Amino acid sequence: MEPLIPNGAIVTIHQQSTAETDEISVVMINGEDTLKRFKELGKVHIMLYTNDQKYEPIF
Repeated sequence: MEPLIPNGAIVTIHQQSTAETDEISVVMINGEDTLKRFKELGKVHIMLYTNDQKYEPIF
């Protein structure tokens, strides 16, 4: 599947303290900002994933 938001796109961000399941969120991974979908897995675990199947989810 093609990325929903292509590389180099300009996005508008609304800062908030929480994310809901399946929302696209800005996350920092290894010092780099990226856009990922957020999924809550129980009370203490989350998964970050993209629509692009070539990337593995991050647990």
